[in-house]
Order: sequence, then structure tokens, then C-alpha cells
Amino acid sequence: MIQNYFKIALRRLLRQFSYTAINVIGLSVGIASFLLIMLYIQYHLGFDKHIPEIQSLYRVVQIQQADGVGEQHVAVHMGPLSETLVKDIPEIIDAVRVMSWGSAPVQVGDAYYSQENVVWTDPSIFRLFGVKLLMGDTAAALAEPQSIVLSETAAKKFFGDKEKAIGQLLGFNNESGYIVTGIMEDQPRNSHLFIDMMVSYQSALISFPWLKGWGSNSMPVYVKLSPEANYKAVSEKINKLVDQFYKGDAFSHAPKMYLQPNSEIHLRSGHIKFQINEKQGNYRMVFVFMIVAILIIVIACINFINLAIARSVKRAKEVGVRKVLGADRLNLIYQFMGESVIITFLSLLLALILVELSLPVYNRLLDMELQMQFLNNPLFNIGLLGLWLLISLLSGIYPAFFMSRYQAVEVLKGVKSQKHQSGGWLSRALVIFQFSVAIVLIFIVMVTNRQINYISGKDLGYNYERVLGIYLQTGNAAQKAELLKPRLQQITGIKTTATASFINGVAGNQSTIIVDDSASTRIMVRFGYVDENFFPLMEIKLLEGRNFSIDYPADAKESVILNQAAVSYLGWENPIGMRFKPFGMDTLNKRTVIGVINDYHYYSVHSKIEPAAYVIYPEGFGVMCVKYEPDNSKDIIKQIEAEWLSLFPTTTFNWVSASERLEKQYRNDKNTMHLFTMFTLLSLLISAMGLYGLTALRVEQRTKEIGIRKVLGGTVSQMIQLIFKEFLLLVGLAGLIALPIGYYISSQILGQFAYAIRISVLDGFIALFSALFIATLTIAYHARNAAEANPVEALKYE
Repeated sequence: MIQNYFKIALRRLLRQFSYTAINVIGLSVGIASFLLIMLYIQYHLGFDKHIPEIQSLYRVVQIQQADGVGEQHVAVHMGPLSETLVKDIPEIIDAVRVMSWGSAPVQVGDAYYSQENVVWTDPSIFRLFGVKLLMGDTAAALAEPQSIVLSETAAKKFFGDKEKAIGQLLGFNNESGYIVTGIMEDQPRNSHLFIDMMVSYQSALISFPWLKGWGSNSMPVYVKLSPEANYKAVSEKINKLVDQFYKGDAFSHAPKMYLQPNSEIHLRSGHIKFQINEKQGNYRMVFVFMIVAILIIVIACINFINLAIARSVKRAKEVGVRKVLGADRLNLIYQFMGESVIITFLSLLLALILVELSLPVYNRLLDMELQMQFLNNPLFNIGLLGLWLLISLLSGIYPAFFMSRYQAVEVLKGVKSQKHQSGGWLSRALVIFQFSVAIVLIFIVMVTNRQINYISGKDLGYNYERVLGIYLQTGNAAQKAELLKPRLQQITGIKTTATASFINGVAGNQSTIIVDDSASTRIMVRFGYVDENFFPLMEIKLLEGRNFSIDYPADAKESVILNQAAVSYLGWENPIGMRFKPFGMDTLNKRTVIGVINDYHYYSVHSKIEPAAYVIYPEGFGVMCVKYEPDNSKDIIKQIEAEWLSLFPTTTFNWVSASERLEKQYRNDKNTMHLFTMFTLLSLLISAMGLYGLTALRVEQRTKEIGIRKVLGGTVSQMIQLIFKEFLLLVGLAGLIALPIGYYISSQILGQFAYAIRISVLDGFIALFSALFIATLTIAYHARNAAEANPVEALKYE
């Protein structure tokens, strides 16, 4: 019996090929969009899931009340903190320090490499993060100074074969004598702590002795709690313990600590500074895309319903004949549900093909490695089966019940009772819903696209075009700069050079400065280590005073330049000549303000400009900035590399482009914007197909009315207006519903930015106009055909 239902359903679908094709294409696009979005969501929700006992793992976060900055949450701490926590708090059973080093030069024999994703860490990382060694002993691999553990990929890069790597010597960070003591499995890409090289923390203590004290926040600390522990109660114990290290007048605000579940780090850390967070996500965007995925699949199902109801006028007599021949209502429901199951199955197959074909482009767009796993993921296959059945039910249940209730006598006489017209009202309501969703999405796309363009095009306060940063690496950076500078000035096309802590001018670290030896007047600033050429090279405006100068030798020891944000917070009307001492930085003497520069965005515009202080401090130099003439970048880089290698043959040549670095900061925003725009356009396409079905229904229902109007003198343009009026009214109603919703959601999105645009009336107008334009194109085909039809054909049987 069931086989017969499917056989009949398949024959009918093949006879009505255009109807079937529209249904299959609409559903397949909807399902493919749903699957692509769910892969994106699964990727973000799957971060760190490979870590064993992740429910017991937490990151320690510090809340600082920083003068001039306000409250800030930071994920870096003092070196002794982890050992102290394990020792003095029973609920903390283990801890690990992970100090990121970003990229570092590595020497293997006569070959030189730049290795990314390098950290200094403790042996406990194997226990807390479940890092597995393919070779080596977890208890000993990082126990001694100058021990290094490589990922399998890094080992193959350096030595060609991981088996050859164990016991090999290599140079790290321009220091020789490091030994490879372990080879670990490559970390999953969806890990917030993605590591390719681990260096023993004991090595860091030798290189940086100040890590042994409580005066510097330098590294994230992770702790593992006992199963019965309450992490909020443990947070209170941490605060009481740490308070003793912050007593005295030196600190106006004692920091507070809290534990952040490791499972929340990837998506809920946007407010935390100084953290290791590979490809940081945003739980709000994940939630938004989840809603979009659900809406798209609902819209696709609505299309099926609308098209089925549109066909019900022609199928009414078929239902009547079947009932006369003995079919009961249940038989008809089975028949129509069979058609739904077949269409959904075909749509699902086509959707899977579309997803596989689009995944390479999708991955490039998002910089991810998403894939559908059929063979080794039974849950995925079960999910697909459930999706097939759910969509079949959602899209087929109403048309099946709607068409099966026709009365045989009425439909065979050509009479349609009032209750059989209710499908038209439902179709209208569904179209209003579809276009409401589409208008909301268009509104959001308009606003967020303007916001992304605004922040990516905002005046940053400096000129980053045609600027390269040459990494000086650690060890004698100032001397390297002095040797390199005259060589670079001889290269044609290089305009000027400068030396700084980083290409943006700031070192990244913060410190409190105390004004006039008064503990009551203080401010937290970001320090920048620059020479006298940095501000002119970057075209940063000097507002007051003077720049550093070689004509003033004392500048290197006694002078400081502040930005506007620092001066504004301190309330100084005449800052030149004011003096202060950096607290806790014994390497810097008391400084006198000699100048004030215009605020510039040394980080991205996602955050406000914070107070900054700039000094000449050669020990802190890390980058040589090079300004070059247009259209010479590739040739200049080759020449710079040649000069570098001639001077420092044992040191890796690394560089960064200021403009590319800036573009990378906004890449995630732009990728998300492109993704959102793509799915908005697809939702519009699917909605248009639904409107196409409703137009067919209404035009067919009004064929005789249009014929009579034309016989009575109605023109083609009047008939077109008659049809357009009804449908454009539906889109207008959708706009009234959608625009307030779109405004609210867009306002919430803009609230996440430090610098945001204002929502314009034009955004709402364009969203509504776009929907009306799409609706007009969709309706035009049926409207014109109906208006130009010969009225005799519609009325000859009356």
C-alpha cells in the first residue's frame, strides 16, 4: 500500500515537473543554507571539547580598577600565582602557566625558521589540557630548562621526520642549546589555546628573572578544581589569598579575581584583555546565526506550503474523483504526505551536493576548515534523517489536511465553499511572515555593513600606508637597529626609518604612573618605546611641546610624550614640564613631559583609545619601521632581506605590513558580514519563490473576475494594478512589522562597538524598497499573463 502511494506520488510529481522543480530548488537552497550555518555554529560550539574533564578547568581572570582606563578584565597574572593557588587552596588540585610568545626564530643546523604559536609553559599542561605526546615522557618533557616539545607538524618542518626530532638540538629565540624532548599530536584547530611549540617555563625564569616576583602580570593561569568544588566560592578564596600581595599605599585599587569556565573562553571573552584566544568568537553572533538558520528552514517550508495550496485549485477535482472512487481522507493524507516526503528527500540530496560544492569557498571566506562527516559521524547522519522527517512533516502536514477535506460533490460541481478559501488567508499570512524576516535581515545587513565600512575606513590618527615593520627579534635589538638603519637608507625607494616597540608604537604592557611623587595622582597608561623618527614617519600630529630629538641627549633618560587621552584624564591645562615616575618599573627614571600627541588608534577601533606614554627605551625596541615609496614593496622587501641576512646571517628575517595587519584586525568582521549578506540574499530568494506560488494561486482564483472586468472595459494596466495592489500591500504590512524589529536588533549589534554609526531612516527605506522591488519582479510574470489573457478563455464555460 505504502509503495503504491509513493509510486503514484512520483508519477504526479514528474508530470508537474515545473512545480516539482520549484519546490525542490527552494527547499534544497533552504536546507543547504541551514546546513552551512549549522556547520559554522557547530565549529564555534565545539571549541575545546577535546579537552578531558573540561568542566573542571577554569581560567583565572583579574578585574582591575585602572585610573584613566576604568574597570578592565585581564587574563594575565603574576608568575608565582599558580603555585600559590595549588599550595594554599585545597579545591585547586592543579594549575598551569601559559605565557604566549607568538612567533619566535628557530635555528636547526644552518636553517632558520619563524615558528608561530609558541608558548612557555609548565609540565602540568599535559594533565590539564590533555596534550598527548607521540614521543617522549609527559613527566619529564618540560621539567628542565631549555626543553622543547614540538607538534608533529613542526617536527616534520624542522627535521623532515618526527622520529628524527627527539634529542635534537636547536636554537630558540636566538639562544642555542635547546633540546627537543617530546613530540605532541597536532592540536585541533578549534582550540582557543593552539600550540605548535612548548618551551619549558624554567627556561623563561632564566631568561626573564622578574617572572619570579609579584610585580608583573605576564601570563594566563589555568586551574583544575576538585569535582565537588564550587568555582564561585573558590574565586572568593583566591581574592582573600591574593589581597596580602597588594597591601600598602602602592595600589589605590586592589584587583579582584574570578574563575572563568574554560568552556566559555572562546565565545564569552570579548571583554577580556591580554588573553590567548585563537580565533575568538562571539556568542551573540552564534545565537543570531542560529536564529537565521531556523528562519531560513521555516521560510523554505512555508514555500512548500504556499505552492501546495496554490496547486490545490487545480487538484480539487482530482480529490473529488478519488473520493467518489472510494478513497477516504486518510488515504488522501497518505498520498499528499508521500509527495512531501519525496520532494524533501530529493531536496535533501541536492542540498548535500550544494553544501559539498560550496564548502571550499565557504571555508576560504571564513578562514575555517569545516567539513561534513558522513562515514565517521553517526550523529550527523541521524541528524540528517531527523531533518528530513521534520521538514517532510512541517511542509506536508497542512497541505495534506487542507486538500483532503474537499467535499467530492462540491468540487465536482465546481463549487468552492468558504471554508476552502481559508488557504488563501494562510498563504497571505505566511508571505507576510517571510517578507518580515527578509526585511529584518536586509535592515541588519544595511546597518552592519555601514558600521564595518565605518570602522575600517575611520581616520586612525596616523598613516599606515606603505609602512613595513622589520622584527629585530630579542637580543641586542637596539644595536641591530643601528647597524641596519644606514644600510636601509641606501635602498632606493625607502623614504625614512624609525625604531619602536612594535609597529603600532606601543609595547602592549600597562603600568601606573605616579605624578609628582604623589600617591593620590596616578594613571594607568600603555607604554610605547619609540625613537625620535617614529611620530613623523607615522604622520602622528604633535599638539603641544616638541618631539624627541637627537639634539637633546637627555631625552633618552628624562623625557616622555603623552597622548591626548592621558592629558585629558589628568586634567592638565599645561602638561609641558609636568613630571611623573612609572610605578614598579625600576628601569625607567622620573620623566618630564615634553610633548603631547594627537590620539591615534594603536589598536583597532573595536576599543576606545586609552592613555599612553611614549619614551625612548632602546631595551624595549622590537621593530624597525620602514616607510617606502608607492609600488616598490616587493622589490624593497627583497633588498631589505638581503641586507638583513648580510648583517645577521644566523637570525631569521621577519616582517609585517602595517596595512595588512590592520586589515587582519577587521577580517573577522568582514567575513561575518559577507556570510550574513549571503544568507540574507538566499532568504530573499526563497521568499520570492513563496510569493511566486501565492501569485499563481490568487491569479488562478481571480481569472474569471479579471475576464469579466476586461469584458466591461478594463485595461491591461488596470488589471496589472489590481493584482499588484494586493501583494504589495502584504509586503507593506511586513515592513510595518519588520522595521521596528530590525531597528532594535541593529541597535543591540551597534552597542558592541566602541565607535558606532547612527541608524538612518535611509536604512529602513532601502530595506523596505528592496523587498518591494523583489516582490514586484516576482509578481510581474503572473500579473502580465493574467492581464493579457483572452477573457473568452476564462468565461466560455460559464
